[in-house]
Amino acid sequence: MFRNEKKTGAGVLILCLLTFFIACNLNLGTQPIGPTIQAVQPIDSLSTVPVDSITRNMRINVSPSRLRASKTDTASVLVIAYDDNHNPLTGKTIWFFTTAGTITAADTTNSLGEAHAVYKAAAVNTRAKVIATMVSGDSLMAVSQTITLEKLQVLVATGGANALVNTAVPVTISVLDGAGEPVSGAVIALSGALVVQGTTGGDGSFSTSAWSSTQQTDTVIASALGAADTATVSFWTSLPSAKTKAVSLSGK
Repeated sequence: MFRNEKKTGAGVLILCLLTFFIACNLNLGTQPIGPTIQAVQPIDSLSTVPVDSITRNMRINVSPSRLRASKTDTASVLVIAYDDNHNPLTGKTIWFFTTAGTITAADTTNSLGEAHAVYKAAAVNTRAKVIATMVSGDSLMAVSQTITLEKLQVLVATGGANALVNTAVPVTISVLDGAGEPVSGAVIALSGALVVQGTTGGDGSFSTSAWSSTQQTDTVIASALGAADTATVSFWTSLPSAKTKAVSLSGK
């Protein structure tokens, strides 16, 4: 439970709440109400908000708890608020926040003490935290649940597995979200290529080259949005025949 023990009044508590979550770069959403702040990179730094689905006066359930890392995937969020005698709290405002993706900004509890939100996933492999908060008297309460975003892919393709030294070998990196759709604007970290960073275009791909002035095998590593892939290119002073390559690989 996250509480504010200082007797400052509900208005100040609400202001402190919003300031706290904005300072932590949390994301609000618009499914179906409220302003939106889009996630860029996932964060997981809210040590003051435990991953607890039940506290003394609130409980939360996110279903399903695993989604594809795609902006098309959604989950339903249910929060139940109740008093110390477990009677439902009606007319309470519940604020929702998340560390990746977007979510309904707020909802008001019904006669059953229920508030609802829609969580919308983001194109990033991560464990996102979905948080619900409520002001009760002079206390600030919060519950949270993690949701797994997965199956986003980074794919590395080269123009060939073998090349002569001092020859540029084309390398293409593609980023596909969990639904298999291209991800544009993804920042890719690279090693073993001519550049150390790139950004995908509208087709979800970025092109560069691998190159070496000496005979060696280079490994191109690309990572973005919680996923990674590798490919190798062998550079030769003279291209070997199939028999020579087999001998070289066997070490005999």
